[in-house]
Amino acid sequence: MCTRKYGMVMVDLEAGGKEVVRFLGHGATVTKITTGVGLEQGQGGHVFCTGYTDGMARIYDVRQRLPVLTVEGDSGEGACTAILAYPDGIPVIFTGAMSTTQCIRTWDVRAKATVYELSTGNNDTKDLAWDGVWNTLYASTICRGMNRMGDTYGYRRARIPKVQLGRFGFPSRDAGCWDQEGDDDPEDEDENEDMDDDGKSWVQEEDDCDAQYCWPKNAYSSENYFGYTFDAGAHTLFRYKFCQNANVDVTPPYGRATIERD
Repeated sequence: MCTRKYGMVMVDLEAGGKEVVRFLGHGATVTKITTGVGLEQGQGGHVFCTGYTDGMARIYDVRQRLPVLTVEGDSGEGACTAILAYPDGIPVIFTGAMSTTQCIRTWDVRAKATVYELSTGNNDTKDLAWDGVWNTLYASTICRGMNRMGDTYGYRRARIPKVQLGRFGFPSRDAGCWDQEGDDDPEDEDENEDMDDDGKSWVQEEDDCDAQYCWPKNAYSSENYFGYTFDAGAHTLFRYKFCQNANVDVTPPYGRATIERD
């Protein structure tokens, strides 16, 4: 397989690199090609997946020139890295975005739909790799709010939803103060604490210059989107283990991004 701008061809190495077929249907430059892992088990022997600079990912069958499936990895605004994998024999596509979505999307090839999203801690996804033996996904990510010196910028104090206080390593309610946005009275709480937090959230005191929990001002998602408030705060290599009966309380440590001093 080799790529050209807005194009891709398959060559026969035994025939001295002779072009065998040209694949069509590209709208941008190809950034990544994966054939899927598990070929030794007979999985994906004739299909491959591609990522593009227009945010799209496509699956091709070598017996056809046009893609058999196209999915949107990054809202059509930035580069998309994509990988084809077979966890437990199920064909899925993982797509990572370099522009807007700041997450990894998992697509069921059979249903042609998104199954779920994986948090990257507000980082952009640079590349993906799949370990078929251990059903594990690795993601190389970049923190947009970190400069070459390792300093962070563009952050504010994170608003931790009240239902997360006392969990995931977050302090209890009496350790900070309530953010008054959308909250009339912090003492007027619903009896059922597992209900929606109705805008109530926790932030550190304003006089704490080095806030322990920070959040990017231009983050794509809000703090409660994934059910666990997490910001990486640095360039990070993530490992996602797919298994049964996962313990959802086992979460990565919160990042160490800080708020810029005046």
